[in-house]
Amino acid sequence: MNRKLNIAVVGAGFNHGSDGRENWGVRTHLPALKALPDLFNVVAVCTSHMESARESAERFEVPHTFDDYNKLMQLPGLDAVTVVVRPKLHFPVVMAALQAGKHVYCEWPLALSAAQAGEMADLAERKGVVSATGTQGHYMPQAERMREMIKEGFIGRPLLFGASMFVSNYIVPRPAHRQWLFQAAEGGNQAYRAGHMLERVVSTLGEVKELSADLTQLVRERRLLGAQGTLQGDQIDNMNFLLKLANGVSGTLQVSWTSWFGTGQKFEVYGTEGMLMLAKPQRDEVSELTNDPGYLEAGELFGARVDMLQVLRASKPPEATLRDIQPIPMRDPDDLHASTLTPYGSAYVVRRAFRAFAGAINGGKAYDPDFRTGQRLHELLEAAELSVREKRWVDTPQRI
Repeated sequence: MNRKLNIAVVGAGFNHGSDGRENWGVRTHLPALKALPDLFNVVAVCTSHMESARESAERFEVPHTFDDYNKLMQLPGLDAVTVVVRPKLHFPVVMAALQAGKHVYCEWPLALSAAQAGEMADLAERKGVVSATGTQGHYMPQAERMREMIKEGFIGRPLLFGASMFVSNYIVPRPAHRQWLFQAAEGGNQAYRAGHMLERVVSTLGEVKELSADLTQLVRERRLLGAQGTLQGDQIDNMNFLLKLANGVSGTLQVSWTSWFGTGQKFEVYGTEGMLMLAKPQRDEVSELTNDPGYLEAGELFGARVDMLQVLRASKPPEATLRDIQPIPMRDPDDLHASTLTPYGSAYVVRRAFRAFAGAINGGKAYDPDFRTGQRLHELLEAAELSVREKRWVDTPQRI
């Protein structure tokens, strides 16, 4: 039987920004946890200012507030912590939680470097606690179904893939409090914004063996929202990877954060007997605390499998016998309508990740993706940086 876990959220203050969006912790972590009342008891909120902590605690009916994460870790009965602060603060907050023996869920990027991520993974293992890297797209029902179908042999032996993400987040006007997004020092690895798609490739098809990369900044400023002027930045906003996997599969990953009217995410995998494609269009990312449907994490899964007998028997060119790809029927997840959260919205997908997190804690097993996986993703990003510096392919198993 599942034990109800006492959990605290670090980094869940309202920002009241001019774009109508609240911080990720307020938009997703708190609603997701509150929508799992049988698994979690949200006992505390910690932000950098007591005033914002109290506002969030009042809004979500949380009993305790803190403005010092070290004091939070001393709260009696606390089992787990979820970390939703700016990336440069992930390491100190997570290490404090691990030192206190807490299970930890930390948003991506896990740290500022592979070395920091490795320290976090090592300490989690020494303490015997469950660690979770917050690439919540891993728990999209469509992504889970795609992994299952490939494992079951729907496309035969995987041969190649193409992954892409075109969104406009780094070119559209942004409010002043988002300045940190465009500062390289705040995010650590230059290409960390490719991490979610990179995790999808690895979790679906396997480890990356070699890569060649091009990382660049195409937009250095964007209009300031709610005031005159611009927001300057030096953060990488366009990333291109050539990837060779350990199992012989190869493919491309292209991520752009400067694409007006971007088409969103697409992940195509081709095999000896068919193909699968997960496509997720971009939508305006707005607060799920309003009546607006919100930013949908779900995509549609398409696929087709070759009928070799039909191809061999047809009296026409084999290319002409291939049928178009079709939507893959999805079995509605058992939790799809189990809460008031927008079906397939951001908070819903984070809710699924937290449900798996609780399951790992209560079952005494590892969460996927854990901190060791997060470390591996950071190693791949550092391999990409080395590839750019030295203009060559990089063998990724080496420690960079």
